[in-house]
Amino acid sequence: MGWWRFGRDGRTAGRDARGGAPGERAPGAPAAPAPPSGTAPGPGFLSTATGLAEALVAETGYSTWFVNRVVAGTHTVLAGASTKLRVPTGMVTALTSTPCDVTVAARGPVIARDVDRSPDLADDKSVVALEIRAYAGTVLLGPTGEPIGTVCGLSREPVGEGATPSPQRLRADAETIAASLARELEGMRALREADRAAALAHHADELTGLPDRRGFGLLLSREEDRARTWAEPSGIVLLDVGAVSSARLVRRAALAAREAAGGDGAVVRLGGRQLGVLCAGAGVPCTEVVAERVRSALTAAGCAATAGWSVREPFGGLVAAWQRAEESLLAARRAAVTV
Repeated sequence: MGWWRFGRDGRTAGRDARGGAPGERAPGAPAAPAPPSGTAPGPGFLSTATGLAEALVAETGYSTWFVNRVVAGTHTVLAGASTKLRVPTGMVTALTSTPCDVTVAARGPVIARDVDRSPDLADDKSVVALEIRAYAGTVLLGPTGEPIGTVCGLSREPVGEGATPSPQRLRADAETIAASLARELEGMRALREADRAAALAHHADELTGLPDRRGFGLLLSREEDRARTWAEPSGIVLLDVGAVSSARLVRRAALAAREAAGGDGAVVRLGGRQLGVLCAGAGVPCTEVVAERVRSALTAAGCAATAGWSVREPFGGLVAAWQRAEESLLAARRAAVTV
């Protein structure tokens, strides 16, 4: 069905955002990595979002309320409350397969006590497929005004006028939830720095001082947990530095890559002539930009560098992204040979 389904037996239909098969680790990850940091929603956000959802369930005619993260065309349930079903926390679907795409497009409250009388929702395919009869929702905006999520109420029956939340209330609740979510997302910067420090402390490459392949696996493992819980985007860049004639050139390449990546990615040494960059919290444009920037820096440092990259997809995880990045790097090598 895709997003969610009102289950008469309390169950939900849909797919969660797990990356890879259960128990699957990123290639090179430690057999027993340190406990993930910053993966579960903080008590501030979770209590705020769940508390407001419970209040909306109790005080309106909509039996189910979800708080969702919206990133790069995907929609992930972070919290909620319902009298009809188990809240499918972590379930991710395409935004267009939910009525929240109308809310994001409107960038404000959308309220339909009876969707059949709403020109925006009456013919919406997701509304028809999910048998929604009433909808109320609004967008969560980030600090710079970008959509970062939604809060939405759903019912399988039309809702009376007196049981509908006002646009003012939806805006106020959305502002409270968005501020809490934005604080959680901002706090991930420090958590990622701590992850890099842990990778260096336990899995450092002696020649370059960068995290090694096992350190990269640790970083991927923690970022994968973060992505599953928060729908955080991420990307992987792989670089072949070409033939290296000395340890000095390897160290120079490592320094050039680290400086070029800056705060946009964690640089690691994966092998004799291969470097990697984990661009955590980055989407397609940022990952592609980092790949070209680091490749150019390596070329300027005297390396015949080639680069490949990929971004994490909701249903594939970072393991699959690494594999696609390997394929992209191989294609880049072949192209370089034929030029």
